[in-house]
Amino acid sequence: MTGIPLQCCFRPRLDAWGRTDARGVIVAGDAGGISGARAAEIGGRLVALGAAAELGKVPLQERDRQAAAWRRELAAHVAIRPFLDHLFAPSPCLLAPADEIVLCRCEGVTAGQIREAVDLGCLGPNQAKSFTRAGMGPCQGRICGLSVTTTIAAARGVLARRNRLLPRFARR
Repeated sequence: MTGIPLQCCFRPRLDAWGRTDARGVIVAGDAGGISGARAAEIGGRLVALGAAAELGKVPLQERDRQAAAWRRELAAHVAIRPFLDHLFAPSPCLLAPADEIVLCRCEGVTAGQIREAVDLGCLGPNQAKSFTRAGMGPCQGRICGLSVTTTIAAARGVLARRNRLLPRFARR
């Protein structure tokens, strides 16, 4: 996995054909990194073409010939990504919210309740489930996970020294 600090997320390491380090595992589309719908579509085509070649259904020269135009189109679509990552970086209020802000909508858990759980000994997001039920609702923490984790880390004072993925504004 590769860290994307500005977006506070990870992206799998992939080769040009979507292959991971795990044998037989390939990744296509947004699962390989958020780049937009058109880029995901083109990425899916490239991964499919690579898989077809690996299975011997498409000769390598044909694979590379077909992929060339798609790669140029993909490069044009992802060229704006650094700008968008800067423009739409997670807001500080999402990473270090006020006590009254609800972090876990599914269970109605506030940032203040998360901080209280830290005061009682909660060390991380998995323990927060036991202390507060944050992350236990229908979304299973997909929506609140980052905010709960950064709120815990900030309350414990480990945000700045341990989490190099978080933008500077979230480190306190």
